[in-house]
Amino acid sequence: MTASAIMIPIGQTQSVVKGLTQFAIGEAGAYTAGQVAYHGTKLLGGSEEDAQTANFIGNIVGGYAVSSATSKFSLNKLKNNVSEQNFANYREFLTTKIDDFKTNFKDVETRITVETRNAAGEIQRIQLKAVGVDKTGKIRIQDYTTAKDGLSIKRQDILDNLSKHGGTIVGEGKGRFTGGTKIEPGTRIEIISQKTSDISIEHVSPEIKKSTFAKFDELASWETRWNTAEKQASFKNTFDMYAERAVREGAVPNKETFYKMYEVRQYDYPETYKEAIKQPYLEGGASSVVNGQSIEDFVFGEKGSSVGRVTQDGIGQGNFTTSIVEDSALLYDKNGALKSGHEIATVKGVGDDTYDTGMFQYEYSPELVKNMNKKGWIQFPNGDTPGSSSLNIPGAKTWAGSNINMSESELLMPSIDMKGHSYDDFLSAIERQGYYEIKNPRVYKPGTNKIEQVEGIFRINQWSK
Repeated sequence: MTASAIMIPIGQTQSVVKGLTQFAIGEAGAYTAGQVAYHGTKLLGGSEEDAQTANFIGNIVGGYAVSSATSKFSLNKLKNNVSEQNFANYREFLTTKIDDFKTNFKDVETRITVETRNAAGEIQRIQLKAVGVDKTGKIRIQDYTTAKDGLSIKRQDILDNLSKHGGTIVGEGKGRFTGGTKIEPGTRIEIISQKTSDISIEHVSPEIKKSTFAKFDELASWETRWNTAEKQASFKNTFDMYAERAVREGAVPNKETFYKMYEVRQYDYPETYKEAIKQPYLEGGASSVVNGQSIEDFVFGEKGSSVGRVTQDGIGQGNFTTSIVEDSALLYDKNGALKSGHEIATVKGVGDDTYDTGMFQYEYSPELVKNMNKKGWIQFPNGDTPGSSSLNIPGAKTWAGSNINMSESELLMPSIDMKGHSYDDFLSAIERQGYYEIKNPRVYKPGTNKIEQVEGIFRINQWSK
């Protein structure tokens, strides 16, 4: 039985059975090769709204004819089975989320039908809940569900195909999304769920991935002493996960931007994201974990006399740090003991043997960080910032391998002038009290040889020998 054969006789009635037809043909808006099928309590690709309205379908699954479903349908059963509370909950959730979508995106339209294809080339149609345009001019799509198990598998599959293969708006369309408008492959689709985790669908093109990882291979080829083949493979395998996080947290508008940023090594973020990253530094201070050899050679030695990089021409280039809040949470185990140098190296995205010569912490007090920030001297690192490696990624956060929860934020504090401080005095203070403290340190203005005294406290704490 064809879809049209079902629609005409039922549509002529004025009973609620017409709702079933709308669900199967119009509202669900998803079918393959002209056939209407079912999946659980929803037709394949059926929208949440229609599933809530028509949940009397209940146990009907693929393989039952629509005529069979309607023949067993009655007004009484509908009254008994349709949950008005669930439907009201869905409508409220839908309205709220679409309003949020309209706040963040422009030209938003709802209930737009698009056509895509699956891997076999079969045509699929689906009615989208909300479509808009982001700041970069790219189309963005959102779908919504209040079902306890999340969106139906079929509907999610069709949305995945839409992002992977692209599609076309069918019919007249609405607003700027007129009929024939193309949905490009790689379009980001977010599934917002009330009862399960949200899902994001975005397929970055193979060409962009190839170009991005070619840049990584080029950079990693200079790091073979510590950047092993295993680590390089892990970086590529997890890169998309970090891109997804950056989009979710507002660092970049989409994953494609994340990939392209890495390739050109220039990272730019919205001001609101920057302020959010800075907040824990301003409230709790900044931290940098270094090894003993670096302190001896570059802080008090012949190779340098600064905390952070300074060129031979005396230009301050800064020092990579994270927040004390994050280091306190991630660098200690559940018993309060400091983790091993190898584990900390993974968190910091450096070589496994980095801390073999001892572990020390540069501690910047909140007052010092705030005063540096007032001067505009705190920077966000780029991929080509002196000291960056191939593992430096966009998002102002470190790459921590497969355990993304160990990733920390990363900011560049201005370099501190250490001329006039002796290594012997440092060792004596470490032996006596475990730290070396400088009040109101002399600080380089980034990118210049200008040095100013900044109020606050800087410490070098010994963590391990």
